[in-house]
Amino acid sequence: MELAERFHRPKREVRAPQSYMTNELLIAAVRERPALWDDNLVEYRDRDLKKRLWQQIANLFTGGSPNDCQKS
Repeated sequence: MELAERFHRPKREVRAPQSYMTNELLIAAVRERPALWDDNLVEYRDRDLKKRLWQQIANLFTGGSPNDCQKS
């Protein structure tokens, strides 16, 4: 057994706790994607693009669903 195999730990889902820092990172991630919030942009009306952008944000925080990041 190689050294890397002995110390390999299986990946598990890590959910970030709701905290000030997590909220700030979420805000920054959304701010970097103006198509989600700037209704003056043509891209704002592109639902497929917005869905992909929310998925990117969800992957940053949960590796999961955009619903975890979007306001209900």
